[in-house]
Amino acid sequence: MTKKQEVVSWKEQIKADAKKVALNEGTDSSAITIQHGRMMYREQEVPDNTMRAIVIATSTERCYYDKPYDPDKISSPRCFAQSLESRELVPHENVVEPMAPTCAECPMAEFGSAKVGKGPACKTYRKIMLLPEKVLPEDVPKVEMAYLKVSPTSVKNWSKYAQQLVASAGLPPWAAVTQIKVVPDKKTIHQVTFSGIGPIDDDELLSAVHARIEEAEKKLMTPYTYEDEEEEASGKY
Repeated sequence: MTKKQEVVSWKEQIKADAKKVALNEGTDSSAITIQHGRMMYREQEVPDNTMRAIVIATSTERCYYDKPYDPDKISSPRCFAQSLESRELVPHENVVEPMAPTCAECPMAEFGSAKVGKGPACKTYRKIMLLPEKVLPEDVPKVEMAYLKVSPTSVKNWSKYAQQLVASAGLPPWAAVTQIKVVPDKKTIHQVTFSGIGPIDDDELLSAVHARIEEAEKKLMTPYTYEDEEEEASGKY
């Protein structure tokens, strides 16, 4: 092996190990996913496709992918936007070539722009960060948060639930226990539904949960990066 080949080999190893760390230590290490209509957590099926949790924080994300989905290759969207307020979204500063100055005027956000179906090419998601339903106040600071990316077809379900929670009980999601369920749907294959179980009455628990909101929001706002894609395109290390 030449010296140049040895350097390249080590850099490849470093990159591979870095990806492992990102996978194991990042927010995706505790992701809740939906695979073939089944809710999964840490590669295990969630019983009855139902879980109860405290929704500690939420964000809105828009993503436009210009390449077909490849399950064997994780790639960043061509353009994306993130917001904790979900209004007047604009492309993130990491985006190399924004599709438009704002999402409101983007042609990829218009219905009919998708290559498949009648919807927009740029999809809207809701991202939510969760704490376990049955957690003691003293355990909240150290308990692991889980993460769920709500698909575009279920975004309205979350919005409707959050609005009803405020209107009927005067509560933000982090002050209540929420039931999250995956149900079959003829048009969209499945839907993620949300319903209220009840308010959190323990003041000590409320205080502990509220103290982690800022941390949860930072995790939700972790942006996509393009270093790997640029390296692959250039062939440089």
